[in-house]
Amino acid sequence: MKQLGVCFKREGAGYVISSPGLRSFTPPSQTLDCGNSGTTMRLLAGILAGSGVHGVLSGDASLNKRPMLRVVEPLCAMGALITAAALDTPPLSITGSSLKGIHWRPSVASAQVKSAILLAGLSATGQTEVVESYPTRDHTERMLKVLGANIVFQAGLVAIVGQRNLQPANLSIPGDFSSAAYFLVLAAMMPDSTFKAENVGLNEGRTGLLEVLEKMGVQVSVEVQDSAWEPVGSIKVQGAALRGFEISGALVPRLIDEIPILAVAACMAQGRSVVHDAAELRAKESDRISQLLSELRKMGAQCEEHADGFTIEGGCLRGAVVESHGDHRLAMALTIAGLVASGTTIVRDAECVDISYPEFWIDLESIRGEQSD
Repeated sequence: MKQLGVCFKREGAGYVISSPGLRSFTPPSQTLDCGNSGTTMRLLAGILAGSGVHGVLSGDASLNKRPMLRVVEPLCAMGALITAAALDTPPLSITGSSLKGIHWRPSVASAQVKSAILLAGLSATGQTEVVESYPTRDHTERMLKVLGANIVFQAGLVAIVGQRNLQPANLSIPGDFSSAAYFLVLAAMMPDSTFKAENVGLNEGRTGLLEVLEKMGVQVSVEVQDSAWEPVGSIKVQGAALRGFEISGALVPRLIDEIPILAVAACMAQGRSVVHDAAELRAKESDRISQLLSELRKMGAQCEEHADGFTIEGGCLRGAVVESHGDHRLAMALTIAGLVASGTTIVRDAECVDISYPEFWIDLESIRGEQSD
């Protein structure tokens, strides 16, 4: 964003951001490196599409293998000029153009795709509509509303009208639910334990995990403490003897990032757990179906892979040497698996957790210290 002329100033625990506006970005002098972040690439694609400047979006080896046609197609339908190094993968070369509103039904349930279209819609003439087969998280819609966008949204349908600029606002960012999920599930797998996460985002599009934990027999209590633009509050779980679960359909987008850690819980539960309609896991930083099950099998898990999910027969896990495959969510899920397994577990390439949660190890040690007191 700095290359586009956006200024960031550290102030206390937050940042003051000064932007030239949607159509006044500085042309970047070099490739915009999105690192490992698919969210960054897809959202920037939407911003650049109607910006009036040219930019190239690239990432690390993992990101440059991830599918981008799902974003390129709707943006090009709006009038964007985008070329990809390959048919469906980055780098993406984008020349900002005059855009027009569209009515789009994404082929996959993806908040990233929806958000890219909405951000492009800010620069488009007329109205842009996105219709989803299953509702996805609505962080972008909520934020745009606070920033003065002409946007209306409800479950499965969003409409935005193009405008010149947004208005600045003060935003407080809550704790990430997906980061808290590892500790919530760890506590859930330990019958005598209690864990409380404070100041966590409670967006309904993100909290499907809590519904599954309750079905598994875990006592879950949620207290909403603030809902200025996003619901924020605390989550308390009490461990229990777990039972198996089934996940499919509209629930999947609401816990897609938590499926790896739920797979660990399934290994420790009584009975069978089944996940369907989650083929999108194969298009993440790794193939989170195949590679996760491969590592869990090393730990003694009884599991069967499906095209769109898996089946796990509950039981117990034993320590093993496992691989993260460079995927931060697999690394954290396997670390939690190691804590509830018998024996010693070594997670290789575990430093990839820094991609999304650099404080993971510190927080984990803190929680383990509290349990031993």
